[in-house]
Amino acid sequence: MQPQIWRTSLAWILSTQLIVAGGAAHLAQAADPQPALVLSACHGMASAAPFEPTSNASTAAEREREFVRTITDHMYGEGYERSVQQLTDAIKRNPTNSIFYITRGQAHYGHHEFTRAVEDFNHAIMLDPDSWIAYSGRGEAYERMFEHDRAIDDLDRAIQLSPRNARALTFRGSAYLNKREYDRAIDDFSRANELDPRCSAVLVARGTAHELQGDRNSAIADHDAALELNARWLNPRGFTLRASAYGKTGQYDLAIRDLSQARGRDAKNVSFWNNLCLYQAIAGAFEKALANCNEALRRQPDDPHVLDSRGFTYLKMGSLDEAIADYEAALRKDSKLANSLYGRGVVKRLKGDLAASEADIATAQALKPNIAEEMAQLGVK
Repeated sequence: MQPQIWRTSLAWILSTQLIVAGGAAHLAQAADPQPALVLSACHGMASAAPFEPTSNASTAAEREREFVRTITDHMYGEGYERSVQQLTDAIKRNPTNSIFYITRGQAHYGHHEFTRAVEDFNHAIMLDPDSWIAYSGRGEAYERMFEHDRAIDDLDRAIQLSPRNARALTFRGSAYLNKREYDRAIDDFSRANELDPRCSAVLVARGTAHELQGDRNSAIADHDAALELNARWLNPRGFTLRASAYGKTGQYDLAIRDLSQARGRDAKNVSFWNNLCLYQAIAGAFEKALANCNEALRRQPDDPHVLDSRGFTYLKMGSLDEAIADYEAALRKDSKLANSLYGRGVVKRLKGDLAASEADIATAQALKPNIAEEMAQLGVK
């Protein structure tokens, strides 16, 4: 039985940790095949225009680069539509300029228009087959579209062209992570960390891979290092990630501490109240657990996951009537919630309804084969 955060897809993991927009990184060597500077995973995409003018640039070429730099600084948020229109007009005037396509692709990417971003990166690659920025951008867009194999192919090429691209390494690690190829993901995150040791997002991504691989101690070490490196970066989800690792190693007091930090940073997020309820119930702090579940239900009435957590709390307390009422309410909202089916089955057995108990438990095990082992670890048999 895991906190609510782990019931969701793996796809959010990296996108919530990296700065995927908010301004491109200006690198003096960004237009070169192999930039000397590291492209950090903690900054936006590299600008397609060199930050410093080249000594032999023509006046027209320098005006184009200055135009792109200006667009890049304003193309996110409210400036998106105007920037895209300006770039579209520029492409009409000069349809062979790959930098315009790259920059418009980055604008679409920052606005979560990933299909349109891919189309622009395609044009850029046709015009400039050795553009590591275009391959990196298209690979990131593919990853955000859950096309992990395509993402890996493009990011392979971007890294080949730009070996010091920590951002491409990190996104390729994300693709491997979402394919559950944890060793490859950890290798990419480690390489990115060597290039960019002050980017806490890479540490949290590697910590996530370690936890999904089952190495909870390494996961905690990475989350600790990220927090020490940049406490401001660790948004509520960062604390929840570390709390999950603590919980899986039985360190419930530390898990509760981190979840309290997460709730303090975002009290509107019902999952933090729910996860606190769950861990406090596991730890035996039943009154606090019920208070958090009740507050979660006040904020989001009839949420099946919160009802399941409160049912679990009542079961641990021995309040069987209240437990079965919550489990049945949860199952009315989600009839395939394995934890609630198993919990209701346990309650029915304790109340003497053996046939109904066996039916619920069998259905739960069909949905989640390891449910009995998971619940037994929490003291529910």
